[in-house]
Amino acid sequence: MGDALLLIEDEALLGTELARHFRREGWEVVLAPDLASARRALHDDELAPLVVVSDMQLPDGNALDLLNEVRDRREGAGEWIFLTGYGSVADSVRALRLGAYDFLEKPCDQKRLDLIVAGAARSARAQR
Repeated sequence: MGDALLLIEDEALLGTELARHFRREGWEVVLAPDLASARRALHDDELAPLVVVSDMQLPDGNALDLLNEVRDRREGAGEWIFLTGYGSVADSVRALRLGAYDFLEKPCDQKRLDLIVAGAARSARAQR
């Protein structure tokens, strides 16, 4: 199996489609519909994804808070890409200050997302 990609997306159809796409690209995808599921994957299941692609606003909070937790614990959560339909300038600045690889607005062209994920994967591999 390929490298792990954690996909945090509460829109079921989009999450399923993105997961299917990245699996075809060779990724081992873990799909989390909310922050609680993502926390379980990262903390309890000790998932160390190479790349995290995350929605910003989720039913149980803001994914920036999870990025902050992961960075504080220095866990091997790889590079983070935020994909959001509700992002603000303040959110994008905070994401980049927390070390996010990129911040994209929905809808995002699939080819562009693929290029950014590939770049994030290269960066994460270099850091490991």
